[in-house]
Amino acid sequence: MAAEITKVGKYKVLSKLAEGGMGAIYRATHPTLRMDVILKRLTMDANLSFVERFKREAKISLHLKNDHIVQVYDHFKTGTSYYMVMEYVDGQDLEHLLKERRYFSNEAAILIFAEICKGLHYAHENGVIHRDIKPANILISRNGQVKIADFGISRLKDSDEQELTKAGMSFGTPSYMSPEQFQDTKTVDHRADIYSMGVLLYELVTGKRPFPGTMTPSILKNIEKGKYVRPRKLNPRIAPVIQKVIRRAMHHKSRKRFQDLSQIIALFSKHLRKYRGQKEINETIRRIVYEPDEIPTKTKRRWKIFRRISIGKYLVPATAGLAFIAGALALVIWRGWHYEYLFPDEYGLLKLQVNIGKSSKSPDEIYIKAWLNELYNGQPLRQAQGRLQSHMAVISNFKATYDSTDASYSFTSRELYFKSGAYALILVVENEQHQESFFIYPRNFQKTHIETIDGRLIHYTATRSPHYPLDLRYDIFNRDDGTEITGAELFITHQNSWVEWKEFRQLESFTDLFVTAKTYSFKATKPGYHDELVTVDAAPYQSVLDLNLCMVPLRGQLNIQSNHEGLRLLINNSPYYFTGGLQKVYRPIEPTTDEVRTLTLSPGEYFLTAVKDKLLSEDISNTEKIILEAGQLLRAQVNYHEDTQSISINVQEENR
Repeated sequence: MAAEITKVGKYKVLSKLAEGGMGAIYRATHPTLRMDVILKRLTMDANLSFVERFKREAKISLHLKNDHIVQVYDHFKTGTSYYMVMEYVDGQDLEHLLKERRYFSNEAAILIFAEICKGLHYAHENGVIHRDIKPANILISRNGQVKIADFGISRLKDSDEQELTKAGMSFGTPSYMSPEQFQDTKTVDHRADIYSMGVLLYELVTGKRPFPGTMTPSILKNIEKGKYVRPRKLNPRIAPVIQKVIRRAMHHKSRKRFQDLSQIIALFSKHLRKYRGQKEINETIRRIVYEPDEIPTKTKRRWKIFRRISIGKYLVPATAGLAFIAGALALVIWRGWHYEYLFPDEYGLLKLQVNIGKSSKSPDEIYIKAWLNELYNGQPLRQAQGRLQSHMAVISNFKATYDSTDASYSFTSRELYFKSGAYALILVVENEQHQESFFIYPRNFQKTHIETIDGRLIHYTATRSPHYPLDLRYDIFNRDDGTEITGAELFITHQNSWVEWKEFRQLESFTDLFVTAKTYSFKATKPGYHDELVTVDAAPYQSVLDLNLCMVPLRGQLNIQSNHEGLRLLINNSPYYFTGGLQKVYRPIEPTTDEVRTLTLSPGEYFLTAVKDKLLSEDISNTEKIILEAGQLLRAQVNYHEDTQSISINVQEENR
C-alpha cells in the first residue's frame, strides 16, 4: 500500500478528495497565506497528450483573474507527478444542486446564469474558449459566489493545438455540445460555449437536458437540426426572456446565435437592477441555494409585485399615482431606507431588543427608553438626570411581542440608521439602566459578516430587581474584536479619588454608599489600552446598573518603505484596512512610492502582501506575517528585485 501523502512541495496536505487512474485531488494548506487550496495531481503514467493538456490548462488558467472563475495560483512538477494549485471553493457544484432541487425559479436561474455569463464573457474577451460548459463545472460557494471550473479542454483563440486536437476530433460532454463541436472541436469558436450556456439554462429552469441519454444517430440528427422539446412544455412558468435566451443561444446555426455573451447580460440586466451590487447578488444566491425554505415566498412576491406594477400603470389615475409615490417616498425616508440604498458606505443599521420576564403590567405600561450619543476621541459618556447631554437620538418606539410559553415580552425597536462611528447607549428598562459603547460599521461592511448582515443588534435582558440598594454588573470588552478583556481593573470615585471597585465593596459602609438616586463615575484600566470612563446617574427606581465597558487598545504603527513605486499593498488580502485607536476609520492602502507609507493598526496578527502586477505573465507577490503589539512601531522594507523577478519583505521593530 502506498504511503499517505502529507506534504507536496511547500503545501501541507489535509485530505484526499478524489483519486483516479492518472492522478488525484487533494485539499491542502498554503504555507504563508494560511488558506486552503486544491492540489490537482497528474502522474507521469498519463498519456503524453493528457500531460500537455494539464500543463496548458494551468498556463491558461493562471492568466484568468476574475471573481467568477476558479483561480489557479501555481503549477509545478515534483517527483513523477505534475501539480496544479487551485482556489478552494467551499460549496457545491450545480449538477449536485440540480439533483437535489430538480430545477430553479425564474429569478434564481437568472441570477446564477448571469454570474456564469460574467465569468465566461471575461474568458472570451481574453481569447479563451472553455469547450466544456456544464453544471458539473459550475461551483457555488457557501457565500453565494458562482465560479467556472475545469478549463481542461479549453483552448486559446487562434492558437495552434498541434497534436492535442486533430482535425475531426471532438471533445466535451455530448449533452451540452454544439452541432459544430461534434464535427471538429479544433475549429469551434466562442459561440460553441454560448450554445452550451443555452443548454445549461434549459436545464436550470426545467430540470432536464434537451438532449439526454446516449448520443444515438437520431439524437445527433436532432442536435444538428435544432429539434428539442421547448422548455415551456416542461415548465409553463418560464419567463419569456428566459425562453428567448434559450431559443437563440441554442440555435443549431452558429451565425444565428448570440454572437457575444454581453448581449445576454444586457437582456438580463433590467431584471437585476433591484440588487444594489455584487454583495447583495451573492447573498441572494446564498439564500436561494443554501436556505431554500426561506426563499420561495420572497421570490414569488417580487415577481407578483413586478406584474402588478406593469398592469397598474394603465389603471391607476395620475393623481392617485402621485399620491402613492409621495406616500412611498415618505415611508422610505421614515424607515431610513434611503440610507440603505443611497449611502451604504456611510451609514450602518442598528436594532435594539429588550426581553422582559413575566410581568403584571401590559406592554403599554412598561417603561423602555434609550438615548444614543456619538463618541468623539473616546470622550467619556455624560449624563444628566438619566438623559445624555446633547444626545443625538432618543428611542422610545418599541414593538412588543408576547411569548406565551414563559409569559415574557420581547420589545424591538424599528430599524435605525446612523453614520458609521463610535456610539454610547443608555437604555432604561423600568428600574434598570444598561450602558454600552460600541462601533457601528457601514452597511456594505455589515453585509459581509454573518453576525451583522441584518444590522448591529444590541440585546438586553432585564431582571427587574425590586431592591433599592444598587446592584452593579459589568463586563469589559475589547472594542475592536469584541473579546472579553481579562485582568482589567475597575475603579469608582469615592471621596474625590479613584478607588478600586473590589476595595470599595469591602468597605463596611458599602451598602449605605452604593445606593440608588446618586451619581457615580467608573474607570476601567489595563496596560496597553486607553482608559474607559463612564459617569452614571442612578435614578431612584433604578436598582440595577449594568455596564458594558468597551476598551480601545493602544494602536501600533507600521511604516512601509520600498525601492519600487507602484507595488500593490494588501493587509489580510484586502486593499483596505481599519485604523487603530479611538477613531476607527476605513481607509484604502495606497501603492508604494519613494515615501514612507504609514499605517496605524490595532494590535494583532496581520498578513502584509506586496504585489507586482504583470500584464503578460503571472503577477509577482510575497506575503509576510506581522504581529503588532500595542504601542509598537514596526518598519517593513518591501523591495522588488528585477534580476530575480521577486519581492522581499523584511520587518523589524524600531524605537519611537
